[in-house]
Formats: sequence, C-alpha cells, structure tokens
Amino acid sequence: MIIDRQNCFNVTPQNLTGTSLIPSTDVIDFGSDREMGFGEDMVVLVTITTTAGGTSPTLTIALETDSSEDFSTKTVLLTTPPLAGSLLVAGARFALPIPKDTRCNRYLRVAYTQGGTSPTCSVTAVLLPAKFADGFTAFPRGYTVV
Repeated sequence: MIIDRQNCFNVTPQNLTGTSLIPSTDVIDFGSDREMGFGEDMVVLVTITTTAGGTSPTLTIALETDSSEDFSTKTVLLTTPPLAGSLLVAGARFALPIPKDTRCNRYLRVAYTQGGTSPTCSVTAVLLPAKFADGFTAFPRGYTVV
C-alpha cells in the first residue's frame, strides 16, 4: 500500500522525549471543516519505531483538531488511556478508530504525552482506512527491491 504524504502526521520517525505534550511533526490540512462520518471507517495508525526507554514509561496518544494551524483553540477528538511501557516495543501498532459522528476543523494532528521518568520513544502516525490497518507494514528507508 502506498501512503499519501498528505495523510501523514509523522513521515519519518519522531523522537519523543520528556513528559510534556508533544505535537506530531506534521499536520493534516483538510482545506476546510470536514465531517469524518461519511464513507469508509478511518483510523489513525501509530507505529512504535524505537522501543520505549526510561523508568516506567507510558504513552498517551490524542487526536486533536482546530481551525488554526497553531492549535490555540484545539478540540481533543479522542485519546487513549496511558499505554504501558511493556506495550511500547519497536514494531507495535495502535489503531485509533475515528468515530463516525466526528466533525473536524480544518487542521488535524496527533499529540503524544509520555509518563514515567526520563521517557523516550519514537513513533510514526498516519491516517488511513480501517481496512488497511491490519495489513500495513512500514519498511525502513533505503531498502532495495530485487
């Protein structure tokens, strides 16, 4: 499957450090407010690319929307409970389903909050149809097809 760059929250792995809110490196711009409830079921697929480090690390993932790209008046659309460090291993994937009745503003981003002492982790995140989430495989850059 080919992923559209415009549907990526993190094209390359984003290194997460610290315990304050960390916004995704990229934002999806829909061009205008949008109803996410029509058509196919959608998910935000977050992939752990580097196993979590630190003492008792946790990760909470949120999907946020705003009419402004600086997210000064953001609305949280969904959030996970804190995910335990034992789940945050390289290659682990978390599919966050977007509810059918979700109304989004123009901009959409993922926000990460880590817990624990000196937590670290690397992630990628992409918006895609739910039917593709199970079969999604992220390959490392620089591979050769023979």
